[in-house]
Amino acid sequence: MCPGHFLGKFHIAPSERKVRRVEYSSSTDANNAGDLRLKEIAQKAAERDQRSLSSLVEKLLTEYCEKIGLIKPSK
Repeated sequence: MCPGHFLGKFHIAPSERKVRRVEYSSSTDANNAGDLRLKEIAQKAAERDQRSLSSLVEKLLTEYCEKIGLIKPSK
């Protein structure tokens, strides 16, 4: 089991929680439109699975980590 994985949840130590402020320029406007579209699609997927967006991200990340062998599959 990888560090930070406990009972199917990923935990980040308070010392590792860092907030980073990102400044966007006009050259990133096209990327922002793509990001918004992806977020809308992800929100719809979460609703269909009756989850919050953060719960869906956690589920997908856990499944991916299990698939590539970073963590053992939960039973």
